[in-house]
Amino acid sequence: MAFSNFTVNVVSFNEAEGVDWTQAHPSVTLIITPNAGYEINATNFSPKNPLPPFVQSVTFTQSGFNIECVILYIEPSEMPNNDVLIALCITGYASLIGVSVAGIVNYYTTFASTGVPSSTAPYSGTGLISSTSEITNLTVIATTGYYFPVLPTASLVVGSLTDYSIVPTLINDAAGNLIQVNFAVNYTFPNYSVTGDRIVVTANAVEIYNPTVGISAYSINTSLIGVGGETRTMTVFGSSGSVFTITMDGGDLVTNITMGVNGSYSFPIVFPAVTTNTTYSILLSGDLVSPFAQTNPFTIQQRVNTEVTFSVSFPDGIATQSSVVKSYLPFQSPPVGDAAEVINFGWNITPMVSSNLTLIRQPIIDDWSNLDPVSNGGTAAYPIAEINLQDPPASGTIAVSGNMDAYGGINMETVLDLTNIIVVQSYTELTLCYAGTEADLCCGTSESRTVFAEGNVANLASVTGLLYTTRDLDVEAQDGFYSDDISITCTTPPV
Repeated sequence: MAFSNFTVNVVSFNEAEGVDWTQAHPSVTLIITPNAGYEINATNFSPKNPLPPFVQSVTFTQSGFNIECVILYIEPSEMPNNDVLIALCITGYASLIGVSVAGIVNYYTTFASTGVPSSTAPYSGTGLISSTSEITNLTVIATTGYYFPVLPTASLVVGSLTDYSIVPTLINDAAGNLIQVNFAVNYTFPNYSVTGDRIVVTANAVEIYNPTVGISAYSINTSLIGVGGETRTMTVFGSSGSVFTITMDGGDLVTNITMGVNGSYSFPIVFPAVTTNTTYSILLSGDLVSPFAQTNPFTIQQRVNTEVTFSVSFPDGIATQSSVVKSYLPFQSPPVGDAAEVINFGWNITPMVSSNLTLIRQPIIDDWSNLDPVSNGGTAAYPIAEINLQDPPASGTIAVSGNMDAYGGINMETVLDLTNIIVVQSYTELTLCYAGTEADLCCGTSESRTVFAEGNVANLASVTGLLYTTRDLDVEAQDGFYSDDISITCTTPPV
């Protein structure tokens, strides 16, 4: 029987008319089972009174995820000449199973406070599956006398975008200057707990303009630049008539610019694609106010792609395979279907000597090392390996598929360990002369036979075990006399 988010089975039995059925069935046990995604507790269940006829008591006991409902009959209970339906009314409910989410927030701010003691702060939340709630509220407040000329941002860089909703609330001063932003981080809980998500908050405040003579401030996004480069806008603030120059790594960006009456000057800075991590040093000079409140010169970092290396570790006797490398922007999730998101490559299984291969089992994800994003720098990789051996199993292939959910901030390597998954049994093929007797081998007519020996042997003298007729080493060679002496011709007696 189905109830609200749980089910109860039906128990029935046959009994003859006039018989006290409590002799054979003093009680019955009904099993209450929660629906998927729900849980039940025996303390939340009770029978409704009055109890139906024939029922003395009803008890509820927890049994793992289920509840046992034991119905004790009144003794005696005589079976009438018709079917008896005992309809028990119960009260109880099932609750949604709670899940959690946990991650970190990185703050990149200039002249702004965040309410946390450092630039990195954890966040977490719990809720019911499919429910949505606010799990944290992130605040950036401009330093007194400063404001945000560019709207601060809070961006999810590691995690599922479909589960998050980040809503900003803007607060302005009496003059209309943006001085505070509150980011409400709302989360819709999936049917599993999540760790390792990452939110980046960027907020750069500048001094509120006043008639102070000179160049008073600048504004530019100083967060990390990706390997592909980008163009960012820098804005300089100051009084009309002030003159300034801006250089980057010693080269002029703008030279002897005279500030206009609007008190600001903006221009683009092009950061090119790079192949190595790069630091740019930018210097503002000229009619600067003293003391100048901001860092000058200041730096901006550009990061190359994070490389994720897939390698395989074979048991002894199999040639080492080349590693496969995938790369993408650090702390980013590649689009679905992108080359950086799809894992699709293969390795050959090539024994270094003639061998029989035995596949113990197919690899599982736990056979790959270093896949925990918490310890590997934030990389979320999900490789799947399938091994196919040839027939006979002297070689094979490994097909690797899967996906990359996110790239962390450092290069990492994951290794598929096949040491206990593939067994290598090497063998050597020998062509020998054979005869039934020693005299026939030496002085009579012998025949050429191909046999197999275990291991990698050079000749008959180095064989320590038996000879076999098959490369599987399962059928012993015929008893007799064998030789690889070059003086013996297998089909013609020696002279």
